[in-house]
Amino acid sequence: KTSLTDPGSVPMTAIPSERQRLTKDAHSMCGQCQTFKPPSSHHCRICNRCISRMDHHCPWMNNCVGAANLKHFCLFLIYTWTSAAYALALFGWNYFFCADDDCMFHPVVLHLVRLMTILAVGAFLFTSS
Repeated sequence: KTSLTDPGSVPMTAIPSERQRLTKDAHSMCGQCQTFKPPSSHHCRICNRCISRMDHHCPWMNNCVGAANLKHFCLFLIYTWTSAAYALALFGWNYFFCADDDCMFHPVVLHLVRLMTILAVGAFLFTSS
């Protein structure tokens, strides 16, 4: 949902609020869009638009993370971290603590478990940093 949700783009027709006009502060304008830039918004050079409360442009989502989709991005990280930790625990338990003498795994299954362990560790480290 993060990649499909609008991150909070500042519309091209945005104008300063009445309170901002009355304080006579310098209204910042975006150098790229040439439109009013609200406080704590930034221009994304990849999306070529201004994003309200922009955090970063995520290449994995191919979208900016901003005010409107920050919750979805945090949930994505939590779900990815949880599923990677669960997969590591499940693979480790089945792989290292097999108590039966009949615990002979097919070589294809062993390679798949090793591959999934590498992917789970990679996802775990990616979302932890």
